Amino acid sequence: MRFLNNREFPVDRAEVAEFAAGAYDLEDDEVAEIFDYAVERGILAENGGKLVKG
Repeated sequence: MRFLNNREFPVDRAEVAEFAAGAYDLEDDEVAEIFDYAVERGILAENGGKLVKG
């Protein structure tokens, strides 16, 4: 999640998921779980495939 701090929002979820998976050696489903958790907790929100700050 730290890497999102320096990004301008909204960001394309698929784009940052691909970046995060490569940068942190994670599987796609692991990144999806992290983003879903952040959305559930109100840290992020999702709107049309874009992530915004919650």
